[in-house]
Parts: sequence; C-alpha cells; structure tokens
Amino acid sequence: MDNTGVILGDVADPILTWKKTKSTNIGLDFKVYKSIFSGSVDYYSKESLDLIYDKPLAPSIGNETIKTNIGVLKNYGVEVALNANIRSTDKIRWTSSFNFSMDNNKVTELTQESIIKGTKRWEVGKSLYEFYIWQWAGVNPSNGFGMWFKDVLDSNGEPTGEQETTYIF
Repeated sequence: MDNTGVILGDVADPILTWKKTKSTNIGLDFKVYKSIFSGSVDYYSKESLDLIYDKPLAPSIGNETIKTNIGVLKNYGVEVALNANIRSTDKIRWTSSFNFSMDNNKVTELTQESIIKGTKRWEVGKSLYEFYIWQWAGVNPSNGFGMWFKDVLDSNGEPTGEQETTYIF
C-alpha cells in the first residue's frame, strides 16, 4: 500500500510523580460490666498527596488530556460500634448492636483555583463530592424547554439578582 499514517501518542508531563498517601488510625476497644456491654471507637485520617488527574487540553494540541498531579485530598472520620448482651440463657440469646460512621473529605491543595469535572467543582476547603449544577427554574410554557437561573451582574461583576434563561443542549 502507498498510504502513510501517523498515530499520536500521549503527551507526557515531565514532572508527573506517583501519588503518595499518609494514614493515621487511632482506636479504642472496650468491655464494661462483665462483658455485657462492649464496643470500639476508631478515628482515621488519610491524606493523598500528588493526586493524578487527566487534565483537559486544547483540541488543537492533538490530545484530549494529560496526566498530571493536581493537589492534595484529606479523608477523615470516626467509626463507632456498640454491642450489648441483653439476655443469655440456655434456650435464648438476645444481643443488640449499633454501628455508626462519619466520613469527610476535603481538598486541601490544588494547582489552580478550581477544577470543574461534570457535576462537581473541586476547590480548596470543599468536599470532592459537592455538586456544582445550575439551579432549576422550571419549564418554559411557550416552548417546553428547561429553564435555569442565571446571575445578573453589575458593572463590577458582582451578582445583583437572578433571571431565568433557557439553554438548548
């Protein structure tokens, strides 16, 4: 064949590093009153450094994304487990358990002010999973298209109110 072809490979980030993790776990297990009551309380903290992200590139470059390090994410929380041996005989054994956990995460560093990915906007001090979506304003009765609220800005770029707007996708 007399046809020539070219396949463009991935763009490489020369300062890309491996993601690193720092973890801390502190726990307490206990039994009270002849082992009728028992439980555990655990605190954990995990910090992921040099998060790897497919950062979008301009289409004119020929590649859609580049793998790069973008920041630091901290996950932390508490887990509690409580157990009670309420009644125990030869014929019946009645126990009860209660579990509770709370998990939080927070972006603590980014290489830029914010990163928008789908319905999420990653910002320092915010959760990785906070939604970033337009506020629904209903359906336009004249054409049936969806409407959303849009900020009205003054000459300084400050919001002064809202107006309904229709976007056609």
